[in-house]
Amino acid sequence: MSIRRLNIFDKNQLKKIAELANPNVNYYFKYHLMKECVCIAQSFLPLRFKFMPESYVFSESGRIKGMISVLPTRGNPEQININRLLFENNDYQTGKELIQFIINHYGEEGAKTFKVVIDNNHKALEQLFMEGCGFRCGSYENLWDITHDINYFQNCKPQDFQKATDTHAGFIADLNNSELITLYRPAMERTEDEFKEPLVKIFDNQYEDNFVLISAGIAVAYLEIQTNDNYNFIISLTKNDGYNLDYDEIIAFGVQNILNKRSSECHIYLKQKKYLKFAQDYENYLHARNYECIQTQHVLIKDFYKPIKQEFQAFVFGEIKQFSAAPPR
Repeated sequence: MSIRRLNIFDKNQLKKIAELANPNVNYYFKYHLMKECVCIAQSFLPLRFKFMPESYVFSESGRIKGMISVLPTRGNPEQININRLLFENNDYQTGKELIQFIINHYGEEGAKTFKVVIDNNHKALEQLFMEGCGFRCGSYENLWDITHDINYFQNCKPQDFQKATDTHAGFIADLNNSELITLYRPAMERTEDEFKEPLVKIFDNQYEDNFVLISAGIAVAYLEIQTNDNYNFIISLTKNDGYNLDYDEIIAFGVQNILNKRSSECHIYLKQKKYLKFAQDYENYLHARNYECIQTQHVLIKDFYKPIKQEFQAFVFGEIKQFSAAPPR
């Protein structure tokens, strides 16, 4: 039994497992897996310089039983995202071994927190992370389908966002952190560097556009547009709860930005972050427009505490453990 880095010779064994998790498995192995194997040299770099996913396989007697993939958070390499976990049907012990390996391995390299986002329907997997591996629930994120209403937003006046640059990163970080509900702040705070453009984007599998709305010298709204396949797009909003901004105008900007770059149809979803102060107001708007929440995801977090090595142990024999205060002389 061993856990080792993924290599190109694992392709055929892993396909049987991966087909269950990803219907477009041939695309995954042709592009994503090959990139990872080509960039194997990254494993020799310190954690702060890593930018590519890294995968490990669990093998027993030459047979692969599972795989796990992780990726350091952009701008915050001390937070490790677990973005793929594969194992044979109901073999949760293999899953647990892989998760614990990642925690110990990257914890020793300097990682402080680990993060995973799990679909609400995967109760057994959630139990594996929380009860089996010590993760806690950071909060929730909902996805709402607005594809059928695209024409409505094409005819709306868009909000006056501007392209986010590195000079806006500090303002956006302040906006995100100030709008967190207090309960979720320790788990969901983000650093300024997380909102800066990555130095290396050639291996980035996710397309992302970021926009900011500035008023009175501060960021009052931040919009992220993401896609992994150039067909399904997610619009994610962070806004100052004290500003009365029109949701129609905000979403119209995102929808029109997507459609202006495409000549074919697409699907568009809105991400609602339940850990932000305006989340309930946003949800009321989404219900009022009769949108459907198609997915709820749990954001799970684990902190890594490196054990302190004690080089000496001291024992005292023959003395009373607790003493009364000595009388004054």
